[in-house]
Formats: sequence, C-alpha cells, structure tokens
Amino acid sequence: MVSTMTFTLTIGDESFELIVVVKQTVGSDFNTAPLEVSAPIGYDGPINSNAFRDEVENYYREHVGERGRVLNIDPSATATRLINCRVDSEKVVQLPDES
Repeated sequence: MVSTMTFTLTIGDESFELIVVVKQTVGSDFNTAPLEVSAPIGYDGPINSNAFRDEVENYYREHVGERGRVLNIDPSATATRLINCRVDSEKVVQLPDES
C-alpha cells in the first residue's frame, strides 16, 4: 500500500507545506511490517530523520491497522484494498534537534 501524507513543518517563523510517501509491502502485516517512509518532499534542510520517521509511522498506525481510528484492520485480515481514500487529521509533534 502506498499512502501520501501532507503536512506543515514549522521551524521558527517559517512554514513549509510538505509531502511524505509511506509504503507498506503488499500482503504484509499491517500492524508489524516495517514501513518505508520517504524524506519530506519540499524541504531540504536539517531534520532528525529517525525521529521524523518514528512520528510518521506512529501517525500512520494511529489511523490504519489494528489500532487504527479510521481504518481498523483485524490482525487476521489477509487482503485489504483501498482506493482514493482521504483522511484529514491534525497532530502536532515536536522533533528533537538533529543529532
């Protein structure tokens, strides 16, 4: 499954409208399979990549999967297909400085 997430990154007084692509291998377990998270598209400055990836994955799994608020998928499910679904949800996080 491929999902596109849009978000606003604010650093100081500057805001950037960005996109990130999240991929999950077809047929993999929604709840435990690793997610492939792209770098933010539209921003090339410093970012704590590990913290960013963790926050994207947490946000994704809060909406899709066994603990999903929008699309709750039973752990025993073996095939789920979504086409042109849109979810609007706000979440504010603060990432630690890049280290």
